[in-house]
Formats: sequence, C-alpha cells, structure tokens
Amino acid sequence: MGMFNRLRLPGSARCASCGSDVDRWVQFKYGELDLYSYDIGDALAWRGDQYDEGVPGMAHVYIFAIAEPCRACGFEPEVDEYDIELRKDVVYGVSASAYSIDYDMEGWVVVQE
Repeated sequence: MGMFNRLRLPGSARCASCGSDVDRWVQFKYGELDLYSYDIGDALAWRGDQYDEGVPGMAHVYIFAIAEPCRACGFEPEVDEYDIELRKDVVYGVSASAYSIDYDMEGWVVVQE
C-alpha cells in the first residue's frame, strides 16, 4: 500500500480467531502520508508537498480504508473495507463500506468543496 495513515475504529473487538480484545485499525491514504495514527475527532495533518494525498480544507470528503489484521494473531477480519468521513479535515466518522461510493482510482472523493 505504500505510505498511509491509520484510524482507530471506535471500541475494541474480540478477535474471531484468537479471542484477544484488540483495538481495530484501518489504513487510508489522505492528508500527509506519514504513518499518522488518528481517532474520531482528530484533524488530519497536511505538509503541503509531495507527501500529501488529497485536497486540504474540503467541506466533506469520503476516504476508502482497509482493515488491518488482528495485532495479536494476524487474523484478517471478515469486514475489511471501510468508508471514512471527513468534515473540514476532521475525522467525523467511519463505517463498514456499503460499496455505494465511487472512489475511482484515488481512493477518496470530495462530496462538497
């Protein structure tokens, strides 16, 4: 996937394979791509150079994300694709993908400038 950022999904979950209670994470490419770890409500970092992906300051953006495997055993979750919602560069929400958003090749889409 190259450089990316991470978002912690709300609440912990029990791994279906090993039974460990673990934080769940998704990986995405938007903002300054420097392995930042975010939570809901955090503002994305921007650098203003070739390490940025996307357009800063947009009113409403959706970003495609992929779930990370269990950190305890490596098990791949059944739900592995997510939609992250941004409002003015702040992580507003995340949900399992309903496959209703056309991300094209970029992996993100501006809904409102």
